[in-house]
Amino acid sequence: MELIAWDRIERYRPIWRNDPAEVETAFAYLLASGAERDQFEEYLRQNCSDIEEIWRSYLELMERAPGQQVKPPQKGRNNTEAEIRALIESDRENATHLVSLGDVLRRDPRRAAEAESAFRSAIDMDPSSRRRGPALVAC
Repeated sequence: MELIAWDRIERYRPIWRNDPAEVETAFAYLLASGAERDQFEEYLRQNCSDIEEIWRSYLELMERAPGQQVKPPQKGRNNTEAEIRALIESDRENATHLVSLGDVLRRDPRRAAEAESAFRSAIDMDPSSRRRGPALVAC
């Protein structure tokens, strides 16, 4: 997944201004892969500093508070897929539940597409977390 993300970043970075969905796709792969934030942030700062307002909010999704870090399932906590899906059903406006679902799904490489979908849904549900800048410029 991380290699796919790198490939998409390299291939589509020049069109990010005109097609922000490609930014979202690249970061969905990054999130699903469980990649470390640091090397991507360094790369983006060096190569795409002029369009930081496009990628900054996605990068912030990679940085979670300690309570939101992906942990192995523990009995009695809302972290099994079924429990998280029940939370989503009971609180449909909470994007955090979708991120949790994506975190659980990404543990199984065969479910990467489902994890990506959950992360995308979280981003769609909580657009304020994107913090888009006013003007988008080419990278």
